[in-house]
Amino acid sequence: MTNYLTIRVMNNEQKQLLKRIEEFSLDKPDVNLTFSQRLARENNWSIDYTHKVIKEYKKFIFLAVVAGHVVTPSEQIDQVWHLHLTYTRSYWDEFCLKVLQQTLHHRPTEGGQSENVKYDDLYRQTLNSYQKFFANSAPQDIWSSPHIRFGKDLDFKRINTQENWIIPKPNISFIIESIIHKTAKFNKTTTLVVSIFLIILITLGNTLPGLAENTPFYWDFLNINLDIQENGDLLVTEEQKYVFKDSHSPQRYRFINLDSIKAIKDVQVFEDNHLLPIETAIKGNKFWIEWQDYLDNHNVHTFVLKYRAIGAVVNKYGADRLDWKAIFPKRQSVINNSEITVNFPKSLVGKLKTYYAAGGNFKSDLIDNSAIKFTSLQSLSPGESASIKLIFPGNSLNFEPFDLSLALKTMPDFSENVVGYFIVGVIFMIFAGMVILFLFLFVSAITGNLPKGKSNSSGGWGGCSGGCSSGCGGGG
Repeated sequence: MTNYLTIRVMNNEQKQLLKRIEEFSLDKPDVNLTFSQRLARENNWSIDYTHKVIKEYKKFIFLAVVAGHVVTPSEQIDQVWHLHLTYTRSYWDEFCLKVLQQTLHHRPTEGGQSENVKYDDLYRQTLNSYQKFFANSAPQDIWSSPHIRFGKDLDFKRINTQENWIIPKPNISFIIESIIHKTAKFNKTTTLVVSIFLIILITLGNTLPGLAENTPFYWDFLNINLDIQENGDLLVTEEQKYVFKDSHSPQRYRFINLDSIKAIKDVQVFEDNHLLPIETAIKGNKFWIEWQDYLDNHNVHTFVLKYRAIGAVVNKYGADRLDWKAIFPKRQSVINNSEITVNFPKSLVGKLKTYYAAGGNFKSDLIDNSAIKFTSLQSLSPGESASIKLIFPGNSLNFEPFDLSLALKTMPDFSENVVGYFIVGVIFMIFAGMVILFLFLFVSAITGNLPKGKSNSSGGWGGCSGGCSSGCGGGG
């Protein structure tokens, strides 16, 4: 089958609308403080970056009118929208009435889990529509990824700089550089804390060797094929190509979290089309698969894992949903390439509404309304995971009744590794406490006391609806 990306070709009416929006100026001539200057000042942006954000704001407004679904802006674009709304004559009388030729209202979120899920999905739809209409991905320095948009971007606050200090949170590289270049300025207490901090960091590296292990192999590729079944199960096929750089043990393993599924069944592992003997076990909330290399004295091993994930697809919020962690995070080696293909059963063909990959850098290609492929655009670093999410509106699958016995089988065995978990927990608590103490004394040594600040606004995000037939999204 041929992969393709659906690009929306604008009709003449849409082209004229985009032209009117792009030609509309937010800056009035002959004023001491223009819209752009005010926007840059309030957000501490450069004027060049501000102009880029305004350009993306105009694209967002275009999508709000023509995308055919509710749209939601990035945090930066939302700041432009908020400020534009305060220029009431410009926004309502000139922009909406003459340029858009319809009203466009801003509606913040009403809060709650369902709203969180809804606007996360709408933001991802907005990014997809951006790519379809403009034939390019939205610039990430303005359109942050969804986990950032609804993560740290929600902590944006407006503050009064006459009453509050703005001090960036220190990072490790900043601390080390300060130690090297400013040691002479530190008092004895700060020097002692820095020394303790470094000793603990080194000790943790030795105590927890898994964090710094240098594995003798990497994955040339990890390709995954997911076949959705009519009953909500998922048939998974993983093809993993190991390339070994050094001597190695023949033992291999893979574990699968059981948090969001009922059970794993029908497990098979192959190498060179040879069915390998395997051992499986449930430890805590993880399903473990263990096997050994079939080919001896080879630096390259390609394994094919097959299994059934029972209950992987669920129906929530009026839609059939697949949320699958395809690239597992608990590894210390890089994955050079990855492809994740999802095939739909007959009942879901042509019904896919929302799709995206979270984690890594993947592009998506629809395949004849019956499948979708996610292809990595760069390697996945050690510990970096990737999940794919698909949403099919309605309730099209024939879900099997919930089997309580399967759930009981996957309950954690709290008798295992209790002492080990306790020791690791205590070590990390001590480490976290020392980091907090170090940062406290570090700031004290530099400033003389600790900054105190008050926020004059609350967080929040959301969307809006209005006179446009499709509605539109917005920030809180």
